[in-house]
Amino acid sequence: MQIFSRWVLVVSIHNFATTSTTNRVHVTLAVLLVLARSHAPHPGRFPPARSRDACNHVRTVAYISRWTNECLKLVDPFNHSVHRLLSRVDAMLFLLREDSYTMVDPLKDGKSVPRTAWQWGFSCEFLKVQDILDLGVPELMAEYDFGLFLKMYEEDFDDTYETLCHRLKELGIHDHFYPWPCLAVEKGYYPNINTVEAFTALMKRIMHWYTARGVPLPDYFLVDLEPDIDPARFEEAERLRAENRLLFRDDDGNITVPEVDGKDVLAKGREDKPRNGQATRENKEGTDWMKLAGKLIDSIDEMDDARFMEASRKFQDLVDMMHERGTKALCVALPLTFDDLKDGKHLLQDFFTTPIHTVEWDMINYMIFTTPTRNLFDHDDYVHLCYSYCKSWHEMHGDRASVCFGITGFGRKLAQIDPGLYLEEFNAALATGVTKLGIFALENILMLGEAKCRKFLETVNAADGSFTPDPEKLEFARLVRDFWEGVDAFIAPLLIRIVKSGRAMEIIQKLAKGLF
Repeated sequence: MQIFSRWVLVVSIHNFATTSTTNRVHVTLAVLLVLARSHAPHPGRFPPARSRDACNHVRTVAYISRWTNECLKLVDPFNHSVHRLLSRVDAMLFLLREDSYTMVDPLKDGKSVPRTAWQWGFSCEFLKVQDILDLGVPELMAEYDFGLFLKMYEEDFDDTYETLCHRLKELGIHDHFYPWPCLAVEKGYYPNINTVEAFTALMKRIMHWYTARGVPLPDYFLVDLEPDIDPARFEEAERLRAENRLLFRDDDGNITVPEVDGKDVLAKGREDKPRNGQATRENKEGTDWMKLAGKLIDSIDEMDDARFMEASRKFQDLVDMMHERGTKALCVALPLTFDDLKDGKHLLQDFFTTPIHTVEWDMINYMIFTTPTRNLFDHDDYVHLCYSYCKSWHEMHGDRASVCFGITGFGRKLAQIDPGLYLEEFNAALATGVTKLGIFALENILMLGEAKCRKFLETVNAADGSFTPDPEKLEFARLVRDFWEGVDAFIAPLLIRIVKSGRAMEIIQKLAKGLF
């Protein structure tokens, strides 16, 4: 970075001495080329996986990408001399990014990660505090040393919850439980740009509850940053919540464990996987694509940099307040938001209304679920994609990085419940240095019955970071990530410009007529 500072000084002096925009761009690109060359990989040398140099390496790529984009704004990129410089800078950037994917494996010495060196837990969305007590979850947490993130509304902080807190303390696992506060549906449900003030007010009331009851604060509160969701989906989620709770009660209201279908849900092979070309679900008829396009356009049109930064400041105030009270903030993040760091912008975060990298969260939990892509990639490809992302997350965030895998199911519907698959995912993450892991969600594992539930917990607990990446599959992971980086760097800015011009629907209609 010292080289960067010296050359920035040279550029500044030159810019004072010339009034030509083209000349300023030439000099800036020349500086970026020198900087890129100074950080480019050499034979046999890779940036250390856990050092400050590795973080500087990633940040340098972001700096160069950002200033290259700034140059593009100032001058015609098809100017021959400018284009030649841009091509050379882009070539060096490619090498730098390639180097980011080939960091030294922290387990190259063959040592495994002991169980005491990593932590994991379940998210739980569809059970209440009383269910957690009745199902003996605290006892399972103590026996198998896993944590729990329980989604809670404001009214859930009551006498029953105080009883749970005391039970956790008795078992010596008070630090294994993390509340997951959510707003009421009519107030927005998830914390995001639109609900930051309401969520901050909620957190202040929750903090007051702990003070008034004399209950120790948890180490972390989970802040589930996600975009606004359709109210109809809220209603469906609440219906499933009620239905799911009934699965654990008999006709007299006594606690029970539901029976799942007869097939061996622990089998590694997925018999339900469709053959090539076979439809995975019935096509939804009557999908209103113009309505969906309209929603997308509305979301883009609402993007505003000043509004985003103001919301970031308010979330930072929330984090500071939590620190003053003696607790920390663990934020949930969509994986794609990480790509914003590559170009130094926050387009994806703004689009999803989730300030991730503009706030100093104590921990960032990236949701990287296999179930949405199970019909696109095989599980080995997915595990390598996890490995690639986890390396980058650990290099950037260090011990603040955490990952959530899933999903086990939703309501009555079971999805990925094979513990062997989660074992592979945990090993891939641990091999990169990420030691805080999660699974969404607990309730579907409880549905398996005691024997299979315990088998699941024992299997996952055996993770030790033993993972050897396949170079070909890492290349596939790189291509997937390059695609999303391209969306962030090129497609997203183009869409924003089209939407802001007010001609988006007109263009879509013309395209629709031409295609259909």
